[in-house]
Amino acid sequence: MDSALLIALCLLWTRTTGSFAEGPPEPSNVHFYSENLRNIVRWTPGEGSPNDTVYTVEYAIYGDEEESGSERVRWRRVEHCTCVTQNQCDVSQETFNLEEDYYARVRAVSGNTQSVWTESTSRFSPELDTILGAPLLELTVLKNYIEVTIKGPFRWRTKRTKKEKSLWKIFPHMIYYVSVFNSRSGHTDYRRLKNGNLTLGPLDFSTQFCVVVQAQSESRPLASKPSERLCVETPPGNTETHSCLFTFRLPGQQV
Repeated sequence: MDSALLIALCLLWTRTTGSFAEGPPEPSNVHFYSENLRNIVRWTPGEGSPNDTVYTVEYAIYGDEEESGSERVRWRRVEHCTCVTQNQCDVSQETFNLEEDYYARVRAVSGNTQSVWTESTSRFSPELDTILGAPLLELTVLKNYIEVTIKGPFRWRTKRTKKEKSLWKIFPHMIYYVSVFNSRSGHTDYRRLKNGNLTLGPLDFSTQFCVVVQAQSESRPLASKPSERLCVETPPGNTETHSCLFTFRLPGQQV
């Protein structure tokens, strides 16, 4: 069914549903999940939900009332989160402002009936609750030296984003933690960087080195994800010149 038609039918159902009709089970565990400021509302379908169940999401800005002094929360519709079949919906565009906190609510629709709304149990603050995703990692081998180049992580792009923006420009006091594993010695060396460039060496020849990097904010308690391990090998010692370039980007990372 065409998505526009599905939304129109869903809106019609919600407007014509009688109070006597028993609706589908309401969703549970409504919450925000955020990585690199890609803000997603997730929920769990109610037990015994019919196969034709779809879901509608609305969001609210903390402190935003329908009328001044009314204490009634002003809920806002998310057009692309109306009558969706999946159990999550991206609201990054609607929750773009980092100075605001947000709530979400979800209800189920089945046939010409609907459930009550289920609201998120906690307030969502993008700049405090987002997870720092894995940075981009690039290794270049030249003789027995390794050049480490790190970029990002980058903010998830929305229609409001004009160009790519590193989270280093959004969150203060960012650093990289770098671990370097030497396969010959079995030793792991740890480094702490305030920028994205590091030269390792001189290193053992004919040895594999594996690098993992993770971004963190020293001033905010943000969770973060490490990169996958990237391994390269230094050339044999009798090789006068040897250089090669290895590049790794995490799946889903915007570049």
